[in-house]
Amino acid sequence: MDDMQKLINFHLDRLGIEDKESATFNLKNVFMPTVLEMESSGDYQAANKVSTAKGGFQFIEGSVVPALNRLERRIGKQDWGADLRKHKDASKLSPEQQQLLFMADMLEKKGSDQYMTKVMQGDKQGSMDAYYKLHHTAPDEATKKRAEKIFGEVYKGDNMSKEQQPEEMQPIQTDREQQLEQANQVLSDEVAKNFTLDQVMYYGFGFEKKPNKEEQDGWL
Repeated sequence: MDDMQKLINFHLDRLGIEDKESATFNLKNVFMPTVLEMESSGDYQAANKVSTAKGGFQFIEGSVVPALNRLERRIGKQDWGADLRKHKDASKLSPEQQQLLFMADMLEKKGSDQYMTKVMQGDKQGSMDAYYKLHHTAPDEATKKRAEKIFGEVYKGDNMSKEQQPEEMQPIQTDREQQLEQANQVLSDEVAKNFTLDQVMYYGFGFEKKPNKEEQDGWL
């Protein structure tokens, strides 16, 4: 069992959650990547220009050690923990370490149970409340509008069904224009100009729609 699952299982047992599979999925594959997109657009090396917030989840220096304490209290000392206590820079951690730090922090902050239980249920408003109350605690109007857009695109309706949930942990792509912008960073302008968006996304990132044989032959 990996450290993330060990951490989540502890809290699921503590809260008496029966449907552990769905709760785990909503925490790891829905809520966490949505917050990652909100905070840094998926950039684990992000650094805020006006604060000490760094990393994919934009931990400020003062919040790093409390989050690490919550993590180590439940799954034991981390070999990277001592260094983190010194530099307090979340962006120096691997993506997996940043995810652990984020999850431990969210699941054990004071008053978090009422919000994170809603997250486990795939509840849209409950998940937004968890984000506002436990992580980004002073959102401005621009942040609120961005949250409405991103959470709205991820959570279809008030509660997300299993069929609507993404299968892999990855930053959320909020629209096709954003996908094309990302694709053009990987493919040269000359190639991208001659491809349709579906073709760019397939060859650049392996995203479906996958071409049939006739279409594929025509692309090569």
